[in-house]
Amino acid sequence: MKYVIMLGGVLYAATGFAQSASPINLEQALALATDHSSVLQGADLQYRAAEISAAAAGRWTNPNLEFDVEGVGGNLGFYDAAEYTIGLSQDFQRGGKRAAEQQLALRSVESMAHARQEAAVELEVQVRTAFAALQAQQEIGLVRAEQVKLGEAFVDVARRRFDSGAGSELEVVQAELALEEIVLSRACCSGDLTAARERMASLLGLEIDELPELAGSYYETSDAAPQDVKPSHPALRRLDAEIQSILAEAEYARLQDVADVSLGAGVRFMAADDIQTFVLSASMPLVLNRRGRTEHAAGLLQADAARARRQETLRSLRRELKTLLAFREGSIHEVLIIRDRLLPKTEQAYALSRAGYEAGRYSWVELVSAQQHLSEVRVRYIEALAELHRIDAELSRF
Repeated sequence: MKYVIMLGGVLYAATGFAQSASPINLEQALALATDHSSVLQGADLQYRAAEISAAAAGRWTNPNLEFDVEGVGGNLGFYDAAEYTIGLSQDFQRGGKRAAEQQLALRSVESMAHARQEAAVELEVQVRTAFAALQAQQEIGLVRAEQVKLGEAFVDVARRRFDSGAGSELEVVQAELALEEIVLSRACCSGDLTAARERMASLLGLEIDELPELAGSYYETSDAAPQDVKPSHPALRRLDAEIQSILAEAEYARLQDVADVSLGAGVRFMAADDIQTFVLSASMPLVLNRRGRTEHAAGLLQADAARARRQETLRSLRRELKTLLAFREGSIHEVLIIRDRLLPKTEQAYALSRAGYEAGRYSWVELVSAQQHLSEVRVRYIEALAELHRIDAELSRF
């Protein structure tokens, strides 16, 4: 009875604590993770903020309202001899400063867009990895559950053989011991399954009891893999945008040496003579200290430094890609050997052991050993596929 209860728990865990919700595939999991990612939400808000700032960049400055009064109370005449001036003045930026400011704001928007894309790619890698890891634990759980059922059947057969006098008490004890070991190995794996479910639920923004079952074939693999880093890689595009932003900032700094012009116009009223005159004004600062030229030179050096970082990032990405491709080749080789050679042989060995045991040619120990070997090879096959899926998930960022 206790094995039946354990088996129920094993099946419950192995099937992912079956939910009423429909199973989800990888694409649906990616959509859920995107919708619930606080990192992407923050990146979206930063992008929107940059867009709003860009819309306001390069606009004309507000005009200045000027009012001036002179001679109030002169010779105790209070307002009789006063002069009043009222006018408007407008600053005019020269040298293309407004266009440079707009360009700088647009580069900031581009940087935010590429940073958001880079975060989305990283999230996709995490979801793909977690999806494959959970599928692997579920498949291992199914193998262990089948072991439990088979182990219970072995115990039942051993007891019936002992009761009929065809078997020994040692066979019964060996069968019960093998079943205990199977249950123990399944119990040890239940923690891995729970951890994988927690990871998957966290990425999707769900509670663990809300996580649906996963749909999709775990045993299908992709034949395609990227062979080089494309210029459209999010990290490279973000660095390209950063370089352009630095250059735009340096150009904007250089233009600060160009003196702006302030033009004004107004009306002056002289109370003593009851005269109104039209007044014009113009002003321009004297550019004696050209800080913009210095900041422009510093900005160009920063752009060169950013180009060096991009080049190093490209080398690092290529190195990482080649390493992953090498690991992938070895992983595929291992999967094919287990699937096409090792697994069929262990299945054949188990079938022969079972037939031989029923015919009295093989011992109980040989039968149990063959069954356990088959289960371990199946688990090893699942784990080899898990490593291949993990590598493919890492390759998805390329």
